[in-house]
Amino acid sequence: MFWGVKCWRKGDLRPERIREAGELAGMPPGLVEREIIFYDTLEAICSLSPVPVVLKGGTLISRLYSECPRFSWDIDLSVALRSKEEYDLDGLNRRMEGRTARLTLGGEELELGRFERERERDVFVNLLPLARDMLTWSLGASLPVYLRKRGFKVEELRGEMLELRNRLGQLPFVESVRGTLSLAEVVAERRGEVGSLLQKVMRPVRRVRARIYPPELCLVEKLSRISRGVEEIGLRDLLCDFYDVGQLLRLDLSRRGLLEAYGSSYFRREAPGPALLQRRMREALSVVRRNLHLFGKRREFAWCRYDWEEYFSAVKEGVEELLEEWGRPGALFGVRSGAF
Repeated sequence: MFWGVKCWRKGDLRPERIREAGELAGMPPGLVEREIIFYDTLEAICSLSPVPVVLKGGTLISRLYSECPRFSWDIDLSVALRSKEEYDLDGLNRRMEGRTARLTLGGEELELGRFERERERDVFVNLLPLARDMLTWSLGASLPVYLRKRGFKVEELRGEMLELRNRLGQLPFVESVRGTLSLAEVVAERRGEVGSLLQKVMRPVRRVRARIYPPELCLVEKLSRISRGVEEIGLRDLLCDFYDVGQLLRLDLSRRGLLEAYGSSYFRREAPGPALLQRRMREALSVVRRNLHLFGKRREFAWCRYDWEEYFSAVKEGVEELLEEWGRPGALFGVRSGAF
């Protein structure tokens, strides 16, 4: 299975090897399968995109900047275009030679592994949502369910489905990997190599080499997002963003770089002003404080071993110190809007 996956050897994609890797990594087989198709998709778009894309968000923070990664399978990328219609999606898919899977059913060809514009999430003028449907052993929707959603009359395909089952040993499942391209100005990007969560137990043969956001800009974006409040971003994302902020604060960050990243975001109206940011952060942190017990229960933090009371206190102190610096009179004087 996993037709079109190029980041792992074929032998590593057998069910028994997936179970073995899951036991060694402390992950159920379904999460191993998710990581396989996620990492392959991330590598594909970072290496094959017809225009440069820059990786940001929770996936970057968790895999490159964190002491202890959380589970994150969202692909967040920025691209320096004026409109999302300018992104050459057909050009990206033309470069996907050998990374797709073709099935002929009922005289119609179904091609999986392509990047498609996801219409259901396509509601913002500055965000281009993408999805890549991939074959798996057990993750996602069963093939008959998936085909019905795509408009196939499954009842008329029984013979072909039986032939496919006999050839593969079972009918495959189909799962989507989702990503978002956000329109943004050129940022002070870096180059980095982003690892797989499986690399200690099942080393990929292709590594993600990408343009990446610097940690200072990641932190400013996370604080700005948290300040939107639980009503807008939801409790799950609030907890994930809070955790990511804590991981970033553990780094030796440039205070000047942080100020420039915040000032640049503020002048572009992507971040609230210092006073409003302080007030909203206090409100958001109080919500996190009331829900600390969820860190020990949610799957996203299964690998994260912290005393959550201590973690919260350290993050709160670090955030308050930063916001106090940014709110001092004249702190943003001389910060250029395009510094980051």
